[in-house]
Amino acid sequence: MTIGLICFFLALFMIIAINREADDNPNGASISVFQKLISRLDFLLTRNRFVSFISFSISSSKSTPKKIESIVWSRLCTVSFFAITYDLMMRCDRYPKSTLVITVLCIYLFFLQISMINTLLKPLFGVKRIGKGLTLDQKLSASKTVNIPAPKRSLLLALVNLFEIILSWGMIYRSIIPNISSAETANYFSIVTITTLGYGDINGGNNLLAQVAISFNLLIFVIFSVCHITTILGSITNKEL
Repeated sequence: MTIGLICFFLALFMIIAINREADDNPNGASISVFQKLISRLDFLLTRNRFVSFISFSISSSKSTPKKIESIVWSRLCTVSFFAITYDLMMRCDRYPKSTLVITVLCIYLFFLQISMINTLLKPLFGVKRIGKGLTLDQKLSASKTVNIPAPKRSLLLALVNLFEIILSWGMIYRSIIPNISSAETANYFSIVTITTLGYGDINGGNNLLAQVAISFNLLIFVIFSVCHITTILGSITNKEL
């Protein structure tokens, strides 16, 4: 019922948004709607320096391949540090298993996942390629350019993002699924989840929070796969070598 309500209101919103478009988009009116949504999310993540810093976001106008690579590696470094710290905290017998610190950390990790989706989607929705860059084809962002790394480096960044996803969701699962007691088991369950193998040795059970987390993990991984494949193939097609 919950998913049905979400899909219903989302579809209703999209119908209204598409029909309010002033001009027809040659690639489909829905593209410009998504473009606006991504532009708004990007604006929220980059308008404030502090929010931009903690979300590892960079505005489209300042985006360069070098900065993109630096941000991706910085995210992995941060998540890895949290993973090590989290494991040390959980190994300490004196430290309670369920604390406000762990809850805040998991919320922040989920926030980073949303930020990563925004970074991946920016070059894909409602854009046209200019040389080795992508420029947003919209009045509000006509002067902005999104540059992307070359195909080989984009493939490397995809692997870096994959490790970030595995570590982030491993920590989230460890905090909400009772039968996950170690970092190794948590990361194993994260890998099994995103590959949809589902051996059955570990599962979310009747834990609603765990089921929601698993669903988001799979959705984020699907978006991650589609965005990276599209970006890499687009770069190859346009000979950005």
